[in-house]
Order: sequence, then structure tokens, then C-alpha cells
Amino acid sequence: MSRRSRSRSRSPKRDREERRRRDDRDRERKRDRKDRDRKRRHRSSSSESSMAESHQLGSILREERRRRERNSSPKLPPLPPPPPVDGPDSGVPFDVSTLDEPTKKWLEEKIVEQVTTRVHQLETMMAEKATSARNEMEKMLRAQIEAEMAVELAECKKRDEESRKKCKQLEAELERKVLEAEESRKKFEEDRLAMLEQKSQLERDRAELARQKIEVQKNEQQAILNKSGNARAPIKFKFGKMRVFYLLILFVPFVVGQWTTEDLALYDLVEESGVNFYEWFDIPRDASSTQVKKAYRKLSLEWHPDRNSAPDATEKFRQVAGIYEVLKTTELREKYDNILENGMPSWRQPLYYYRRMRKLEWYETVLVLLFIGTIAHYLMMWAAYFEKTLVFKQNMKRFRKTKKEDPAETERIMKEALEEFLPKYSELLPIIIVRGTFNLCKNMITEAMKKKEPKPEIPTEEELAQQRRQQRAAAAPQQPEFKFEVAQGLKAVSTNDPEMEKKYAAESVVVAQKQSGSTWTPEELAHLVRLSTEKYPAGTPNRWEQMGRVLNRTPEDVIAMAGKMKQIKQEDYTKLLMTSIQQSVPTEEKSEEDWTQTEQKVFETALQKYPKGTDERWERISEEIGTKSKKQVIMRFKQLAEMIRRKKSEN
Repeated sequence: MSRRSRSRSRSPKRDREERRRRDDRDRERKRDRKDRDRKRRHRSSSSESSMAESHQLGSILREERRRRERNSSPKLPPLPPPPPVDGPDSGVPFDVSTLDEPTKKWLEEKIVEQVTTRVHQLETMMAEKATSARNEMEKMLRAQIEAEMAVELAECKKRDEESRKKCKQLEAELERKVLEAEESRKKFEEDRLAMLEQKSQLERDRAELARQKIEVQKNEQQAILNKSGNARAPIKFKFGKMRVFYLLILFVPFVVGQWTTEDLALYDLVEESGVNFYEWFDIPRDASSTQVKKAYRKLSLEWHPDRNSAPDATEKFRQVAGIYEVLKTTELREKYDNILENGMPSWRQPLYYYRRMRKLEWYETVLVLLFIGTIAHYLMMWAAYFEKTLVFKQNMKRFRKTKKEDPAETERIMKEALEEFLPKYSELLPIIIVRGTFNLCKNMITEAMKKKEPKPEIPTEEELAQQRRQQRAAAAPQQPEFKFEVAQGLKAVSTNDPEMEKKYAAESVVVAQKQSGSTWTPEELAHLVRLSTEKYPAGTPNRWEQMGRVLNRTPEDVIAMAGKMKQIKQEDYTKLLMTSIQQSVPTEEKSEEDWTQTEQKVFETALQKYPKGTDERWERISEEIGTKSKKQVIMRFKQLAEMIRRKKSEN
């Protein structure tokens, strides 16, 4: 790695430390250079000061000699002539040996005193300068460190502010995405619930229609066999299919509860080892636990994998441990003694097959269960066929006693009726499973393709109302048009005559009956039957007003037609009811999509009253309308939103 790449790979913190160490080394070098310069100057100043001191000492000696001469003191010996001093005043070097002892002593004391004083001054000066230099250096270093720390702190604060801003932005973005995801999830959940409700309703209607169709077919077959039109109930055996099934379910816990996991493990160990436990341990059947433990220690040392190199040593050692667990427990030893006396479970017992099934692989278990289920299913189909045959034969005997008809014709009818129940290979369990899987995949693909297909355009409320008016106009008979001439110049007529009021009331009733009878179509009658029996049964608040709103008629008109429907014959009412049942699914979907102008206005007002984000918004809007459920309100809102979006895209 080159120097440039290494420098790039360093972190900013490491670069700052490197620069700080380099600056410290530069400062130390400058400090050493200053110290050397100061010492050099000190030495030069010391030499100059020593020369000045020598000159000063010579002048002192000369002054002292003059003073003594003036005083001529007898106590002091006469001073020798002053030696020439090496200085600016004399060019002769000074000789100390010419002085006497007292002078030399005095001179030495003076020199020592002067030197000591000078050294003390120099030391004090050096200490002061060192202290001041150290203080200055500390101040400089402290100022530099504080400046660097301030810069670093400012950078840290700046980075911290930037990090906080980024965190706030990320938090806001995350909250927005979470809210969007929550709204999408709620919308998807509402759509899914609506689809599930529609699907469940369609499934219930389809199942009801299929059940009614099957009942009609059964009644037709029974009527063909009986010829008299009176259906006879099949013979009920004492133990039917469901009773036998319940007995088997109740019998399973008793069968399974006879054997525990320890019993199964003991059977497996006996079958796997294939030897007598007492003979292998070399102990009697009434051996104590101490003897069993001693024999176990001996065999465990013999068959331990670390001591025995035989290929089956591990297996033998495991068997020895299992046998020891059996023989040391009184309960398990009694069970093993029972096995020695009575033997292992045979093929006549269910445990034999259960133990074999426990050792199978999962795919083997599936194949075995599929094989058993196929046989059971095939036998049950034959049992059902024989049961139907027996029932039909008994009905034939009763029919021959009551009426005399051609036996061949009756036999042919019976065979045709029983042909449907005859077992076929195409109805075996594996074929049914394969066919059902194929149909399931096919239906899933079809449903997926239907979802991808574009949805048909939903007509508006005005278009639906126009279509209903056209249908009523097409179904209603053409009424002749009458023209009346208006009389003029007549006097006022009194309306308080009771006879005239009765006459007018009777005429209005007749006119209303004629008008109501002329405008009701078979589809509206079937719709009225379905509404009065399913959607708005007896006891519903405002029943006739709600039915009239759905049918776009007055409550009086609906009440009058409902009263007439009660006077219809049973056969005609049954036909009308079957028509309403066959048209229940599409009629219900259409009625749920019908919205009157009043409901639409209330719906728009409720949307403004409960804006987006209101708790339980759709429930409250449904309560405001009163005649529509939450699902219908949501579907209406989606229809309107889709219409608005389509219009915007077209514009």
C-alpha cells in the first residue's frame, strides 16, 4: 500500500493526533534551541561579568590601601603596594602571590562572597526566567489546546445538529410511510372483508339453490318410483353410519390407552435384542437390584465402545443400558416377565400394526393411509348402493300391493334411478383427490384472470332510474287517453254532503286499485316477496316505508299489494316464491346498489359531517342513512370515487 493510500485510509481523529505530535516535537526543538542560545549568552555574560568583577576588585584594593595609608592605623600591617590589575586601568597582570596572608584571606573572603552573591543572583534570575518561560509556555499550550478544543467542539456541535436534522427528517419520512402503509392496510382489509362478505353470501345462495335442486330431483325420483306421488321414508337401521362412526371414536381412547410409551419401547427393545435379558446378564429371574447393577457394570465395561472395537459395540452397549433400565424397575420387569410368558403382540392385535406404522417414513404413511382410505371409500359406496337398492325393492313391493302395473317397466325405472348410485372407478378416492386438485388450480387461475380483467362501467343513479322507468313502461299495458271538456260558469258545490263523500271515497279506492294493479310487474312481485320475507320481515321498524322506498312506490300501494298476495292460491304463491329464490342473488345485488335521491343527499351530507380520519366513520354514516349497511356505504363511496376518476381521465 502506498503512502497516499495509507494517508487516505486514516481516520480524521488519527490525523489530528499526528499533527498534534508533530507540533509538540517542533515546539520542543524550538525550546531546546532557545535554551542553548540562552546558555551561550549566559556564558558570555559570565565571562564579561568576571572581568568586570576583577576590575572592580582591583579598584577596591587600591581604595583600601589608600584608606589605610591615610589612617596609618598601627593595628593593620602596612599594605603592600597594590598589584597591577589586568584591566582597562593598567596593562600589567595582577599577581596574588605578592600579597600577604591577611590580605589573601580577606581577598578570598571577598571573592567568595562576591561569587556566592553573583551565583545566587544568577540562580534566582535563572529560576525566574525558567518560571516565566514555563508559565508562558503553559499559557501558549493552554491557549492552543483551548483553541483546538473550541474548533473541535464547534465541529462536533455542527455534526450533531446535522445528525439531528437528518434523524428528524428520517423520522418524519418513516411516520409518513407508516401512516401510508396503515391506510393501505386498512383499505385492503376493508376491501377484503367486503369481498369475503359478498363471496360468503353468494356461496350461501348457491348452496341453498343446489340444496333445493337436489331436493326437487329426489322428490321427482321418489315420485317416479312410487307412482302415487307420496314419498316413503327409507328404512332406518338400528346402527346407522354415524352411530358406528361415533362408537369407533369412543373406542379409540380405550384401545390407545392400553399401551404407553414405555410399553412400546420395551417391545422394540425385546424385538431388537432377540435374547433373554436374564440369560444375557447371567442372573436369575428373582435377582435383586444389587445383582442387576453388578451384571450391568460388567457388561458395560465389556461392550463400552472405548474398550471394545467390535463394529456392533455401540449397539450392544445401548441395548445393555436399556435392559438395565428395564430390570432395575419393578413395573417394567413385571411387564417383561409377562412378555416371556405370553409372547409379543401378534398380528391379531392393533398394537402390531401401530408399531409398524411408527417406523414408516412420512410418504410411506401417506401411501398406506391412502390405500386404506380408498378401500374404505369403495366399500362405503357399495354399501350405499345396496342400501338404496334395498329401499327401492321394499318400495316396489309396497307399490305392487297397491297398484298393478308392468313389472318390467317398474324394473327399468328402478335401474335408471339406481344407475346414479352405482360405484364407479372414476369416483375412487385418489381420482377424486387428483380431480379436485386440478379443479382447484383451474378455479384459482380463472379467478386470477377475472381479477385482471377490466371491470365494467357502473351506470349512474340517473341511468338506473331511467332504465327502471323504461322497464315499467314496457311492462305496463297501454292506457287509453281520455279528453274531457271542462264546464264553465258552474256554481259552487258543497262538499259537506256525507253521501257525496262516501261516493268520492269509493271512487278513489277503485281508481287506486286499478292504478296499482296495472303497474305491478312479475319482477316487482317477486322482489316484494323477497323483501317481505328476508330483508324486511314482520316487526321491522318503518317496514312499509322502507319497502316502498326500495320499490319506488308509496307505502299504501305496497300494503295493498301485500294484502292481495295473502289471498293468492298456494300453488301460485309457491311459483312466485321459487321465481324470487332463483333471482335472489342478482336481485339482491341490484337492490343493494339502488340508492334513492334522499339516501344520496343524506350520504353526501354525512360525508361532509364525518371527514376522513374520524373514528368509526362508515358506521356513523350508515347510522345517518338508516337504510344502508356499512358494506353498502363503502361500496357506494368506491363507486362514486371510480366515476369521478373516470370522468377526470376522460376530460
